[in-house]
Amino acid sequence: MAADRHGRRRLRELWHEYEGLIGGTLLFGALAVIVLLGSGVERTPLNFLVALAGVVGVLVLWWAGVGLVYMLGPASRTRWRRLRTIRAAARRSPGAVFVPGYAGHGMSALADERGVLPRSWRRAWASELQVVLAVLPDRVEVWVHGAQEPLWSVRRVEHGAAIERGTVQSDYGRDDDRDVLWFRDGAAAAGVFPQYTVRLLILRDYPALDLRRALRETGVLPDDVAG
Repeated sequence: MAADRHGRRRLRELWHEYEGLIGGTLLFGALAVIVLLGSGVERTPLNFLVALAGVVGVLVLWWAGVGLVYMLGPASRTRWRRLRTIRAAARRSPGAVFVPGYAGHGMSALADERGVLPRSWRRAWASELQVVLAVLPDRVEVWVHGAQEPLWSVRRVEHGAAIERGTVQSDYGRDDDRDVLWFRDGAAAAGVFPQYTVRLLILRDYPALDLRRALRETGVLPDDVAG
C-alpha cells in the first residue's frame, strides 16, 4: 500500500513538472492517429511516425506564420511606440537611463489617483500598459507613448528600489509570477517589468536577463534592493 501511494504521488509530481510536455505529446499522438486512420494507409509504426511528422510539420508552419504576422504587426507597433517614448523622454531628460517594459501591477490605479491615466491604459487589454522609466541620479520618471512630459516622478532614495513578484500582462501571456522592479520614495512609486526587446521565442530566461540589465544600467546594486 505504501509503495502504491508513493507511486501515485510520484506520478502526480511528474505530471505537474512536465504537464506541458506530456500534454503536447498526447495531443500530437492523437492527431497523428486521426490522420493515419483517415488516410486509409496500412496501420504500421512507420506510417504512424510519418503521420506524426506531418502533424508536427503543419503545426510548426502554422505557428511560424502566426509569429511572422505578430512580428510584423503588434510587435512592430510596440517597438515603434517604445522608441518614440524614449526619444520624447530623452529630449526632456537628457542623460537618463531608460527601462522599457510593462507597467507593474497597480500602476494604472496610481495614474488614475493622480488624474494622469493615459488613454492607452484605459483600454480593455492589460497588455497595452506599456511604460518606460527614465532613471536619473535624483529621480525616476514615468513615461508613456504620446506624452510630452512624465506622468509623475519618484525621488531616488536609499533602499528605495525593490524587486517584487507580481502579475504582469505581457507578450509572455498572463505572467502571475514575474519580478517587477519598483522605485518608491514614501510618497510615490513606479514599477516596471523590464523588456528591452520584443521577442517571439522564449529560448532563454529573457525576463531574468532583462531585469539584471535594468539593475546594471540604472546602477542599482543588490544591496540596495529589497526582495
